[in-house]
Amino acid sequence: MHLYSLTLGQATAINQACAGSFTKPDADEVCVAKGKIIELVQVDRETGKLETIYTHEVFGLVRKMLAFRILGM
Repeated sequence: MHLYSLTLGQATAINQACAGSFTKPDADEVCVAKGKIIELVQVDRETGKLETIYTHEVFGLVRKMLAFRILGM
């Protein structure tokens, strides 16, 4: 007999974060890693709250996130 347990809720603790403009120029966005979930969040200028733009679950734990710049940008 094998027991297998799953959590029903998503992870809430942020392990890694990287700030930048990912969707459009002059946008203040933060890419955060929560265990095996990567989220792109943006600050709503009217309310001051964080809004999740995109969420993606990856096949492993995210251990490191680094900011990089493409040459010629």
